[in-house]
Amino acid sequence: MRLRTIAASVAIAMLAIAPVTWAQDEAQDKPAMDIPLYPGAEATMEVNLSNEDILPMVKALAPMLGQRFAAVAEAINPDEIASVFKDVRRIQILQLDVAKAGIAERDVADFYSRSLPKGSWNRVFWQSGSPAGTMAVYAQPGGEMVYAFRVRSAKQENKSIKKAEVLKAEGKLDYLKLVSLAAKFAAAQASAK
Repeated sequence: MRLRTIAASVAIAMLAIAPVTWAQDEAQDKPAMDIPLYPGAEATMEVNLSNEDILPMVKALAPMLGQRFAAVAEAINPDEIASVFKDVRRIQILQLDVAKAGIAERDVADFYSRSLPKGSWNRVFWQSGSPAGTMAVYAQPGGEMVYAFRVRSAKQENKSIKKAEVLKAEGKLDYLKLVSLAAKFAAAQASAK
């Protein structure tokens, strides 16, 4: 249970810091986002990073994380974080709001479960009914691609809406280093309390 919480926290942290990194020149030749938009939803953020963007972005964000999580910054070196992503070719993140009445978390979650990219996939994590919303993580055999999403209910201008974040990572994450960093992150947060 603790490992799932840590894994979900790492994914959510990536989603939370991603808006800072999105200042990319529209003229660059980047492949188009291929995460579908839920019908009637409004995209509130798109991140589309190639392998040339990922490592510099991770190293650039490390000082910002250090300011926010001082104990974590002391425990984790930016090069350690970057080494987790060294074989990742592309990361895409789509954040969206669904304001249409009558749409349930499950409707949006089912849409993204059916919208997996082509190929063979294993669902490695699924959580529903949590205050954090509905979450799922899928991986291709061999770990060459990861697809994850979170859908949650929120209030916006006294209106109930659904918020969703979808992540697609192509290439191989170094899971051993990721688990090691997640453990360091959790230990540093615990010692800071």
